[in-house]
Amino acid sequence: MGLISALGGMFGSGPSRNAAVDHAFEVIAKTVDPTISGLANSRDALQPAVEQALSFYDRSIAAIPGPIAVDATTYQNSVVLKSLFGRSEEISEALGRSLALRSSIRWFVDNNHDDVFAILGMRVRPGSPGGFVDHTFRSLGTSEQDSRECLREAAFASLVKAFDARTKEKRREWRLRRTDARISDELRSRNGDEPALPFTEDLRDEILDRHAGGEHDLTPARALAALIEWLQRPEKQLQVETSDGHPLVGAVADDGRGELHMPTLACTDRRKWVVCITRFSLPEALAAINQESQPHRYILI
Repeated sequence: MGLISALGGMFGSGPSRNAAVDHAFEVIAKTVDPTISGLANSRDALQPAVEQALSFYDRSIAAIPGPIAVDATTYQNSVVLKSLFGRSEEISEALGRSLALRSSIRWFVDNNHDDVFAILGMRVRPGSPGGFVDHTFRSLGTSEQDSRECLREAAFASLVKAFDARTKEKRREWRLRRTDARISDELRSRNGDEPALPFTEDLRDEILDRHAGGEHDLTPARALAALIEWLQRPEKQLQVETSDGHPLVGAVADDGRGELHMPTLACTDRRKWVVCITRFSLPEALAAINQESQPHRYILI
């Protein structure tokens, strides 16, 4: 479910009118080094990049079609469901094996929600472009918009976590390089060798390397500048690719609103997922979970 909440006092600011931006700053505050968020005017400096990343994800996720009603009892009369699932039993298998569904379904029961909205992801069956395998659901919500917001939140959180993880890795690398340099200098001094040339290897993380400078010291101010630039590349964490989507026969909904054309979700998961928004009943999901014992499936954002 979407976890957006209005927050006051983040980074020393008052309540924001934009709950999505407030939630994004909550993610940043919980994830990155607190010395970054403790800098004066850090929110003002970060906000344009945060809004840019959220807008990118909103535009991308808007390209995912749906919602499509997923109901095993209507399978035989639904051209769309037959296009998505090779057999009706695959609907129950997908619901029961979804890790996201199994971990979140209790909330829908406790809060009396009869319908669940979610992203359905599938992989193209090898050697058969018209068929799909490994169906699974993620980004559960109480409405279509809630499900889309849940996916956006997951993408932004993953973007920030990637920055924090790589920053920690780079700091370890820089410490090792400084240690190696000191040892090498000492050995060369003992042996009377000429000083070594500066280390100039071009590492893959150009943002962090550039902001750390030649001395490889990422101060809070420099880390803030690196985070701003990192957030300006949201496509590194999630993209919705429409050019290689998969057209299916049949209308998206009973009212005949156009035909379904599903895009591909490209994210940190090496697997490529063909995606759409779905709606299914809570009783059907519960029944599927209770009868499924196979390994769980998930989509890594």
